[in-house]
Amino acid sequence: MKYHIYGAIHKHAKKILKRDNSLPATVKIVDFPPTILDELEQNSMNKEIEINGEIYSGIKKSDIYPVENLVANEEFKNCPMSFSMKGHTLKKLKKFEMAEGLWKQFLESSYIPIGYKYSGLHYGGYIAEKASWCLPSWIWTNAAVVRYHCLVGEMDKAKKLGDIILLNQHISGGWIVRIDYMDDGAHPILAPNDSCYIAHNCCLKLFQSTHDEKYLNAAEKTAAWIMETARKDGMVLFGYDIKMKYWITKKNIVDIGFTAGLFAELFSLTGKKVYRDFLEGFVNKYIDIFYIKGKKCFATCIDENDRIHGGAFGRGQGWALEGLIPTYRVLQSDSIRNIIEETVETLLHCQTSDGGWAYNLLSPLMGIDCKAVPVIAKALLEWSKVVHSTVYDEAISKAMYWCKKNTVAKGEAAGGIFSYTVEGAIVHNKYTSTALVYASSYALEVEHERMREINYS
Repeated sequence: MKYHIYGAIHKHAKKILKRDNSLPATVKIVDFPPTILDELEQNSMNKEIEINGEIYSGIKKSDIYPVENLVANEEFKNCPMSFSMKGHTLKKLKKFEMAEGLWKQFLESSYIPIGYKYSGLHYGGYIAEKASWCLPSWIWTNAAVVRYHCLVGEMDKAKKLGDIILLNQHISGGWIVRIDYMDDGAHPILAPNDSCYIAHNCCLKLFQSTHDEKYLNAAEKTAAWIMETARKDGMVLFGYDIKMKYWITKKNIVDIGFTAGLFAELFSLTGKKVYRDFLEGFVNKYIDIFYIKGKKCFATCIDENDRIHGGAFGRGQGWALEGLIPTYRVLQSDSIRNIIEETVETLLHCQTSDGGWAYNLLSPLMGIDCKAVPVIAKALLEWSKVVHSTVYDEAISKAMYWCKKNTVAKGEAAGGIFSYTVEGAIVHNKYTSTALVYASSYALEVEHERMREINYS
């Protein structure tokens, strides 16, 4: 409740200061009715079609997302606005032994419907206050689902999902992983960090499971693109704006740590020295500019001069560890081990009494990060395997307790792990309770690994 109260105060202050716009004032997001797909199917020449009494032209079926289509304010006046407030409430899970089945149900429910862009892949998440799925453009999060399917041996599901992802690989080797919203409309972003996440957790996991070299080739194509476009000091850039045809260099985010996981795994699988060399240079620079020594954690964002901005988000610690732990396995560097242990120490200290982690560790009132909790739990589990220690078991158990306590039990969003944050954990929607699809996937992985350890012992 304290997070909601703070959020209400924060939102009111934003309105007074006229800083409450989560989307540029010139654009809006509309939800085209499903009937538009049938109309476009019949009108193969893509001439004029009627939508809710209005006539439009130039709409391509291949570009239509479910629930999330960015248009100019003056367009599609009769189409429903996406994410209209519905006053929807979600009932949390009480019988925790049902959590695993519900998390699986959430993955199944999150498939993008047939006919829409990226059909067969998963939505990025669900917004409780809007009673709506969201982020169909976030294809990178599908890699976590592929990884889970590989872990539990559901290879038909893993290959089906992975092959759709491969079909969407850009000629460069990366992926257009999301849509950013600007005053002049939608900007598809070709992002190195999230492309590395896909290459590592989708392509390489499928290669290890199937030995089909098409997946290894796709991952190596990504790596070649990363090495070609990175800065001379080894730092990977934030993203390439497909619409404007330029690299975004004014900022970078801690999520770039994904990169390390890909190159560590590629070196382990292929033994190619070029991957180890790039890994070492990248990680050293990454730690140098993102790690806050005095706070023993990673900053969320840097500017074009590598100056730190934006606090230390919970998710960022998880993503940093997700790159650094496989790096340590390869490089066996004492300095990297120290950074990992200091970050883990901070996370143990900052864990809330009920098992969660703040959205921003340096500003806890922003709320608890629904996606960070299972991601951090998995990172702690992976580190415990490296150091052969049970010292992190209590923190992992508390984190999983939090996940189960915040899992929704019924309805369309059943199996989603929800929490409230000021920023919403979702682009263009603030002050909301959200669930990320990959959070349920991570929770499933942690539970599977813990159960396997119990059975083994």
